[in-house]
Amino acid sequence: MHHCEQTTQNDIIGSMGTSPSYRIGTVCDRTIKAERERLSGILNYISLHPNLCLEIFTRDKQCQMLKAKLDGVIGHFTACPRYGRNRRMPVVELELPLLHPDANIIIDNTAIAQCAFTHFRARGFDNYAYVGSNHPHEAPYSRERENAFRSAAANAGFVAHTLHE
Repeated sequence: MHHCEQTTQNDIIGSMGTSPSYRIGTVCDRTIKAERERLSGILNYISLHPNLCLEIFTRDKQCQMLKAKLDGVIGHFTACPRYGRNRRMPVVELELPLLHPDANIIIDNTAIAQCAFTHFRARGFDNYAYVGSNHPHEAPYSRERENAFRSAAANAGFVAHTLHE
């Protein structure tokens, strides 16, 4: 595995093969399981695309991305919500699109919940429960998904119970 040219004191991951054409930045708090899982998915994708390089910023250093020479960013930006403005780069906001109005790609929590219900219904299930978080850090998108899942169940004539972690 080769490494990209380092511009800051962050973890940098490159793919096998030719020099990377695109540098992508992401924010990750490795103490949070969901963020480690998200990072794992991004790293799997990066490993399959030799033209990509990933620079990983911790939450406390996420504003350093403003100084880094990046071609795009992926993440949940709390301290730097307007990262992509006037930079002409793709921004993928993974959690709270209202905090990042300039994001090119956002997560549609309603569609995720509806898709989950449709999948379970197609498999023949008749009893439903939404398992989510009521942790303040995770609650905004979890509540949105919970409400959409319960609505999808109700629209199909079912009741979806709720279990919070």
